[in-house]
Amino acid sequence: MDMSPEFKAAFAALPAAQRPDFEALRGMIHDLARADPATGAVVEEVKWGQPSFATRPKTGTPLRLGMAKSGRMAVFVHCQTDLIGALAPHLRHLIVDGNRAVEFAGLGVAERAELRQVIGAALRYHLR
Repeated sequence: MDMSPEFKAAFAALPAAQRPDFEALRGMIHDLARADPATGAVVEEVKWGQPSFATRPKTGTPLRLGMAKSGRMAVFVHCQTDLIGALAPHLRHLIVDGNRAVEFAGLGVAERAELRQVIGAALRYHLR
């Protein structure tokens, strides 16, 4: 997966200590999209200075990776979706930040499983 110079710069701006976890999330996003024939292809972009992942065609809502104000890693979705709210009752190991993000301190087995749910739902958001 080649990165555009802009995306590479946004990715490099993420904290070095958390970058391996963000790289794992990037791989997870691409893997989940490839595994689901209904999902559009993932396009890497930069939104608000953060690495962002959209689908073409627009089967999903964009995902952004970054650091939350709390200092934890986060996966952000468009704040006008109901995606996080709909998943919140099922998320035990991620911290829900309103309707815009899920936060986590690290990528343990439980966090990875729940993030797969969030990412999968985001990639298919417009197919519901």
